Amino acid sequence: MYVIRPRAQVFEIMFMVAAVLGGVAILIAGPHLGTAVSRTIPPWLTMVLGGGLFLGGATVLVGLLTRHVVRQRLLERAGLAALGLLMFSYAGFTFYASGLRGLITAEFFLSFSLGCAWRIWQIGLELRDFEEASTPTGAPQDQKGGTT
Repeated sequence: MYVIRPRAQVFEIMFMVAAVLGGVAILIAGPHLGTAVSRTIPPWLTMVLGGGLFLGGATVLVGLLTRHVVRQRLLERAGLAALGLLMFSYAGFTFYASGLRGLITAEFFLSFSLGCAWRIWQIGLELRDFEEASTPTGAPQDQKGGTT
């Protein structure tokens, strides 16, 4: 069944705006921002986090503004994959560097990465359904499942 969300949810948009703004703040203020937990992380890692937040969030937002359905989902998926991997890695670094003191921070980043993974899975299903709906019924298929 072909089901694509008509538009992004407000919660998703606001999270991406927060990622972009948070990334910019980290890139501008750098190591001067943060908590005692974030001060245990190397400064270069904090800058990687800022750049990744900005680029991943901006990619998702650009995708959400695109009118072409497939391009929209591909950009959204790429941005979420970058954010999800970044958040998962940063959660691990935070817990490794801070121990139990960084558990709540690491849990937040891990939860965010799991949310990204869930949405990536949903996008995959939407794209598969879109492809199936776009393939004419009875069209000859090649060995890989595409039309010839």
